[in-house]
Amino acid sequence: MSALSAYVPDEQAMLVSIFYKIGIWMSHIDDSGEEEADSAEEIMLIRVLESVAKTYKNIPLISEMAVQSVYQESNHARWAAQSDNAVAEAVRAGKMLKTRLSPEEMEAYKKACMHVATAVATAVEENEFGETAHVTIREKVGRFFSNLKGGSLKDEMNISPTEDSALTDLANALSTV
Repeated sequence: MSALSAYVPDEQAMLVSIFYKIGIWMSHIDDSGEEEADSAEEIMLIRVLESVAKTYKNIPLISEMAVQSVYQESNHARWAAQSDNAVAEAVRAGKMLKTRLSPEEMEAYKKACMHVATAVATAVEENEFGETAHVTIREKVGRFFSNLKGGSLKDEMNISPTEDSALTDLANALSTV
């Protein structure tokens, strides 16, 4: 029996789309629509959804949400167009889930939302203008070690200030659930 079958069709639609919407929302946070960046972030989004499905297979609902999010490709364009409200929808879904899930499962839902957003944020390095920054592996390695000595790991992770703020906003919103 499907874990999603416990929900009415409208609830199922919201649950199946939420991880994808969060990923697209993060992808659009500070990019200038460069195809290279968008493509890399969408590839990362699918990979992280597959990872979430495996990571949370002991929580069937979350695993199935991630699997169905990947599987329902025909809905991706519509979900992307609706992604501006991803944070509010994540909270709304969380409040609905809170009435049916254990505290551990709710924590897993929040972590899965953050996992998706963080993975997409780190997929491509963008500067403060939303332009893709072409960084060599030598620069990344050098930055990583300098950041370990007291710098910002946000730099090493390729997270722009706008993405960092968005991640904070998402975490704060999810903490209200």
